[in-house]
This record gives sequence, C-alpha cells and structure tokens, in this order.
Amino acid sequence: MKFPNTYRLAAACLFLTTPSIAIGLSTKYFIDFDNASNVIGNPVALDNGASPRTSPSALLGGTSEVMAAGATPFATKSLSLIPQLQSGFTISQYEFDLVSAEVDSLSISFDLVLSNFVDDASGAFIPDNQRDYFSLLIDTPNVERIDFAATGTSGTGRILVHGGTQQIGTFAYDSIMSVSIDIDVAANSWGIDLIQDSLSIGSLASGTTFFEEFGAVTYSGMIESFRLALVDGGGDGDGSSPEAYLDNLQAVPEPSLWVSTIALLALAVAVKRRLRRGALSHDQYESSNMRL
Repeated sequence: MKFPNTYRLAAACLFLTTPSIAIGLSTKYFIDFDNASNVIGNPVALDNGASPRTSPSALLGGTSEVMAAGATPFATKSLSLIPQLQSGFTISQYEFDLVSAEVDSLSISFDLVLSNFVDDASGAFIPDNQRDYFSLLIDTPNVERIDFAATGTSGTGRILVHGGTQQIGTFAYDSIMSVSIDIDVAANSWGIDLIQDSLSIGSLASGTTFFEEFGAVTYSGMIESFRLALVDGGGDGDGSSPEAYLDNLQAVPEPSLWVSTIALLALAVAVKRRLRRGALSHDQYESSNMRL
C-alpha cells in the first residue's frame, strides 16, 4: 500500500523533529586521545577548530601527559592530569568552551580513573588547597560543580554536590568509572549517573545552590564552557600526587523540551493545513471527473 506524498512528508517531518534529532545541534567534543595530534608522553594538544573538537580548548593551570594504551586501566591512549602550583592551588585544569555557541542544556560524559587520593575523614568537604579532589565545573550563571573527593575509608572516595556539602555516592579507586551528567539551565536542574563495576548510583536532580569557584566571572545565563580539574592538597607527606586519568569524553547539546514542543506544534499545524489542501484538491478532481 502506498501512502500519499502528504502523509509520507508528515511522517518524515515528525521523525526529524524528535528531541534527539531536532534543531540540528552537533556534538561539541568527541575526545578519545587516539588522534595523531596527541603524542604519548606529551601534554594533550589543544583544539580551537570546528566541532566536534578532539581535544580541550584551553589549559588554565598545570599540565598533563598522554598515556600509552595499557599504561593505565584504559586499553587505549588516555590523559593523565598533572597538577602544578598556581595561585596557592596545586592544580591541573582544562577548559572546554562550546565552540563559540552557548547552549542552555548539555550532556557531558567521560570515563575516569582516580588513584592515590589522601584519606580525609572530615564530614563536610569545602575545596581548598589541603584536599585531594577531582572536579567537573560547569560555567553557568553560577558554577555548578561535582566533586570526587577522598574519604576516611581506605580505598573508597565520595561524590559530592552542593558546593561539597552533600554526598550522593561513593566510588572505588583504580577502576574505570563511566560518568554522565545532564545540565538544563532553563529548567534549573541537572542530573548525574555513574556506573562502576556494573553498579549505578542513579540520577540526582538539583537546584542552583552552587557557588563560583576558581575566580568570579559573570556569565550570560547560558552554558558557556565546562572545566575538568585535579587538585593536589599536598597532605600525603611522601611527595606523591593524586592521579586522574580520562578517556572517551563527549559533550552534546540537547534541545530544550519547550523548543521541541513548539517545533512539534508548528509542524502539526503545517501538516494539518497541507492535508486540508490535499483533501480539497482531491475533492475538486473527483468533482471535475464526474462532470466529464
């Protein structure tokens, strides 16, 4: 059975305006560190070209080293963050701007291995230069931050939000974590999911109870960039540093629900009008045939 062109057109338009495909938003970053510009033993290359970018856009502090396949728990090349002293922080921090296009919602995912963190038994975590921690910072009107920090239990770290005041889960050192974060500024919410050893902490939604970190900047109300940072608190006493290894980072804008809804409503109106015109033309054609 063949469908009229109008119906085929409507079906195609509906498919193209589903939230996962609509609006034509492209991947901003796709980084696996395997491209030729990332040389084993050297700091990661920077990429300020068109999307999808294959490396961070800027180095804000410290340095890094591209690791060979198998040198870490990853089977392919990965990145090691190496903190260096800067303005009172011993830190390695990279920025990922959004390729000259701000967005109001973003999905970020990456694989992460953390090791050699100093145990810290304090109940509340406030980032300072005395703690080992890894952070994802999202540059919105307020910087939203997710911290992976040490804990008083040997071999186990903790995942913290709300400026380090709320623990939402734990993680094991020296094994791969798959982290996924969805941020929606318009809805004033975000969620995080972490899988390690086939265990998930699930998702957590949060309001904006965050504060700006690593410098006060005024933002426009959109997501302008995100950052990854490793801080060495220097409390281990043996001169060793915390370790953070990264691989398989992606950042993909997601269309807001209201944008998709408006698009679908507009499409429905257009299709309805097209169908009415098609039906009218068909009736006129049938009428003319009867008069022949």
